[in-house]
Amino acid sequence: MPTPTRFGIQGLMPAFKPELAVKRAFSLPFGGPTGSGGAWAQGTALGCVQVAAQSEVATLTIGGSPTGGTFKVTFTGDKPYITAAVAFNVSLANFQAALIAAVPEFAGNITVTGTAGSSYVVTFNTNLQKQRIGGNFTVDISALTGGTPTGSWARTTRGSCGLAQMDAYDSSANNHLDGFLEYDTTLTPGGALVPTGVAGALGAAGQPFQPAVYVEGIFDPNDLVGVDANAYTLGKLTKFEGGLYARLI
Repeated sequence: MPTPTRFGIQGLMPAFKPELAVKRAFSLPFGGPTGSGGAWAQGTALGCVQVAAQSEVATLTIGGSPTGGTFKVTFTGDKPYITAAVAFNVSLANFQAALIAAVPEFAGNITVTGTAGSSYVVTFNTNLQKQRIGGNFTVDISALTGGTPTGSWARTTRGSCGLAQMDAYDSSANNHLDGFLEYDTTLTPGGALVPTGVAGALGAAGQPFQPAVYVEGIFDPNDLVGVDANAYTLGKLTKFEGGLYARLI
């Protein structure tokens, strides 16, 4: 079960001269920071993945040569979405259908390729510009039998809608640090904000209507999430003398 989202009353606040801070609205891919879950923490460092749009791709690998049994997949967002049990060697088409049955918003937006029984490659396509889907999967292999079963997911391509799309800043992916998220945010599998008070949503109370990103301002580094040493060369971040504050310019 993912950790419930926390909502600050005021959101991220500049540490100095708030009148100089600038906020803009950006799109976030469902799946949380780098596909790690549906909750985006207040103050998360964000960056554009690339200029051109590209589809999110996640790959499930079933190893250990199981000979029978079933497995289930969970897609985590505002709540867990769990597939029905599928056979150890489920066909690509039936695995795609199982994902869509668990998350109806996937209909028309995912394609499963790969090799049945060993590798299932899920591409979030077609309406990526609109839906911004992609995210975090886990797999339950406890009901597989025979062999020495293993199961793992990997996010093999970071999805992007282009210039207005941001993801968690990741210096290893060489995307610049371009902003900081103002509020904690939770998204549905379709990439939409969870409305306030929706039953079953994790910590939806107090959800801002639209997430805002600070693209300029002076902040206390202790309020920022995901900033590393490379942010000062790959991003637009500078430190004041004494290291008390960080400034996005």
